[in-house]
Amino acid sequence: MSVPSFEDLVESSITETLSKVLGQLVWKAIGFYFEPKSLSRDPDALPEVLGKLFGKNANVLERVIAEDLLTRVGVPQENRRGSDFRTYIRIAKARFISSTSSFAHPGTPAI
Repeated sequence: MSVPSFEDLVESSITETLSKVLGQLVWKAIGFYFEPKSLSRDPDALPEVLGKLFGKNANVLERVIAEDLLTRVGVPQENRRGSDFRTYIRIAKARFISSTSSFAHPGTPAI
Protein backbone atom coordinates (compact mmCIF):
# COMPACT_ATOMS: atom_id res chain seq x y z
CA MET A 1 0.00 0.00 0.00
CA SER A 2 1.45 3.36 -0.97
CA VAL A 3 1.38 6.50 1.14
CA PRO A 4 -0.98 9.12 -0.30
CA SER A 5 0.56 12.40 -1.41
CA PHE A 6 0.00 15.58 0.56
CA GLU A 7 -2.11 16.89 -2.33
CA ASP A 8 -4.31 13.79 -2.06
CA LEU A 9 -4.81 14.38 1.66
CA VAL A 10 -5.71 18.04 1.13
CA GLU A 11 -8.13 17.11 -1.63
CA SER A 12 -9.87 14.42 0.40
CA SER A 13 -10.09 16.65 3.49
CA ILE A 14 -11.74 19.41 1.51
CA THR A 15 -14.01 17.15 -0.50
CA GLU A 16 -15.19 14.99 2.38
CA THR A 17 -15.57 17.83 4.89
CA LEU A 18 -17.52 20.14 2.59
CA SER A 19 -19.67 17.25 1.38
CA LYS A 20 -20.55 16.37 4.98
CA VAL A 21 -21.13 19.93 6.17
CA LEU A 22 -22.84 21.43 3.12
CA GLY A 23 -24.12 18.40 1.24
CA GLN A 24 -22.93 16.75 -1.94
CA LEU A 25 -24.78 19.11 -4.33
CA VAL A 26 -23.44 22.27 -2.72
CA TRP A 27 -19.94 20.80 -2.72
CA LYS A 28 -20.20 20.07 -6.43
CA ALA A 29 -21.26 23.66 -7.10
CA ILE A 30 -18.38 25.07 -5.04
CA GLY A 31 -15.88 22.58 -6.45
CA PHE A 32 -16.50 24.09 -9.86
CA TYR A 33 -14.48 27.18 -8.82
CA PHE A 34 -11.20 25.50 -7.87
CA GLU A 35 -9.27 22.26 -7.99
CA PRO A 36 -9.05 20.84 -4.43
CA LYS A 37 -5.73 19.09 -5.07
CA SER A 38 -4.11 22.40 -6.09
CA LEU A 39 -4.92 23.97 -2.72
CA SER A 40 -1.86 22.43 -1.11
CA ARG A 41 0.19 24.64 -3.45
CA ASP A 42 -2.17 27.66 -3.36
CA PRO A 43 -3.77 27.72 0.09
CA ASP A 44 -5.25 31.19 -0.47
CA ALA A 45 -7.63 29.93 -3.17
CA LEU A 46 -10.06 28.14 -0.84
CA PRO A 47 -10.55 31.04 1.61
CA GLU A 48 -11.00 33.37 -1.34
CA VAL A 49 -13.74 31.25 -2.92
CA LEU A 50 -15.43 30.39 0.37
CA GLY A 51 -15.25 34.04 1.46
CA LYS A 52 -17.02 35.16 -1.70
CA LEU A 53 -19.71 32.51 -1.27
CA PHE A 54 -20.24 32.50 2.51
CA GLY A 55 -18.78 35.77 3.82
CA LYS A 56 -17.58 35.64 7.42
CA ASN A 57 -19.02 32.15 7.84
CA ALA A 58 -16.26 30.87 5.56
CA ASN A 59 -13.88 30.92 8.54
CA VAL A 60 -15.88 28.14 10.19
CA LEU A 61 -15.67 25.96 7.08
CA GLU A 62 -11.94 26.61 6.76
CA ARG A 63 -11.39 25.64 10.39
CA VAL A 64 -13.37 22.39 10.03
CA ILE A 65 -11.38 21.46 6.91
CA ALA A 66 -8.12 22.34 8.66
CA GLU A 67 -9.02 20.24 11.72
CA ASP A 68 -9.76 17.26 9.49
CA LEU A 69 -6.48 17.65 7.61
CA LEU A 70 -4.44 18.11 10.79
CA THR A 71 -6.03 14.98 12.25
CA ARG A 72 -5.21 13.00 9.09
CA VAL A 73 -1.52 13.90 9.27
CA GLY A 74 -1.34 13.34 13.04
CA VAL A 75 -0.79 16.86 14.39
CA PRO A 76 -1.50 16.83 18.14
CA GLN A 77 -4.15 19.25 19.45
CA GLU A 78 -1.58 21.35 21.30
CA ASN A 79 0.29 22.03 18.04
CA ARG A 80 -2.77 23.29 16.17
CA ARG A 81 -2.16 26.98 16.61
CA GLY A 82 -2.86 28.92 13.49
CA SER A 83 -4.67 32.02 12.50
CA ASP A 84 -5.60 31.29 8.92
CA PHE A 85 -6.00 28.47 6.42
CA ARG A 86 -2.54 29.07 4.95
CA THR A 87 -0.94 28.50 8.37
CA TYR A 88 -2.87 25.28 8.89
CA ILE A 89 -1.74 24.01 5.49
CA ARG A 90 1.90 24.77 6.39
CA ILE A 91 1.58 22.98 9.74
CA ALA A 92 -0.02 19.95 8.07
CA LYS A 93 2.56 19.86 5.29
CA ALA A 94 5.46 20.05 7.74
CA ARG A 95 4.00 17.16 9.73
CA PHE A 96 3.34 15.15 6.57
CA ILE A 97 6.90 15.64 5.33
CA SER A 98 8.40 14.70 8.68
CA SER A 99 6.26 11.59 8.95
CA THR A 100 6.92 10.43 5.38
CA SER A 101 10.64 11.05 5.72
CA SER A 102 10.63 8.71 8.71
CA PHE A 103 9.13 6.04 6.41
CA ALA A 104 12.05 6.55 4.05
CA HIS A 105 14.51 6.27 6.95
CA PRO A 106 13.17 3.54 9.25
CA GLY A 107 15.55 4.35 12.10
CA THR A 108 14.25 7.94 12.36
CA PRO A 109 11.64 8.45 15.08
CA ALA A 110 8.38 10.15 14.04
CA ILE A 111 7.66 13.55 15.53
